[in-house]
Amino acid sequence: MEYSIRKEVEQEAGCFIEDADFERALQDAKRKQDFLYKLERKDYIRENWYLVSLVVDYVKQNALSDFTMDLGRKLHNMEKEHSFNQEQSALTDDHIVTVSAS
Repeated sequence: MEYSIRKEVEQEAGCFIEDADFERALQDAKRKQDFLYKLERKDYIRENWYLVSLVVDYVKQNALSDFTMDLGRKLHNMEKEHSFNQEQSALTDDHIVTVSAS
């Protein structure tokens, strides 16, 4: 069952999905599918196409989340590096010069 789901998910997403990423998204999607079925008791929620759609959504959400967390870590490290090197940065002139209106 999961092999055909994976094939459909990759086709729908338009890309290859790493094993760990697929398994993570599949488990999240199954939990959501179970939750939604308990709420609504609609038969279509149990259908294969619905699970495929949920997995695709989770693959995208997880990729965005991972990207955002990685970017945040990089920016945090850049800030740490900048504050460490601040003593070595070039001196700047912070004087305010006023100009008369005449």
